Amino acid sequence: MSRGTSVHSHLEDETGASIVIALVFFLICAVIGSVVLTAASVQAKAVQTHREMQQAEFTVGSAAGFIGSQLKYPLTAVYDDSDNLLRLAPVSGETNDAPFFYVFWQAYGEKIAETYRNHAYFEVESLKVQQSEVGTVFGRIVVTGNLDFEIDLSLEEDMSASSPYNMHVYIQSIPTFDIKGELKAVEYESPVITKAEGAKR
Repeated sequence: MSRGTSVHSHLEDETGASIVIALVFFLICAVIGSVVLTAASVQAKAVQTHREMQQAEFTVGSAAGFIGSQLKYPLTAVYDDSDNLLRLAPVSGETNDAPFFYVFWQAYGEKIAETYRNHAYFEVESLKVQQSEVGTVFGRIVVTGNLDFEIDLSLEEDMSASSPYNMHVYIQSIPTFDIKGELKAVEYESPVITKAEGAKR
């Protein structure tokens, strides 16, 4: 009788051990499954973030390329009879493929000439580039005292550094002067486009 009891107790002990092992195995599987799900979730989020960053880069980069290509055409200096610089204007026949350039200098040519005479800079803060298939980009154009272009572009209207993507366009001027040192014409180098400081990577 005691032997039977002993065997019965031994069987109960093995059953308990089997349950513990099964629970441990289940716990390990659950942990592994959780790790796999977490890794998959992180990977999916990373892919989504990467896709959004690529789209942001393409949107702002497209606007930067457009603005840079539009503002690289030559200008001529227009004077009055007293040799006072009146305005800077597009060279006739040079802007057939650059409507933005033509409109910009028609609108601001006199004001920019005035700030140039005063060794100051001219700023346009309300630039908006609307791209039908890409999106809207906001910008700020500064014409420096040397007639260089400094252009900031962003997906955010307030040009915040926390915007998904910001870019800077620099276009250097090449002025020509007459024998008296008066400005006669301005040409521009090819635009240099860079990711602005503060743009997310």
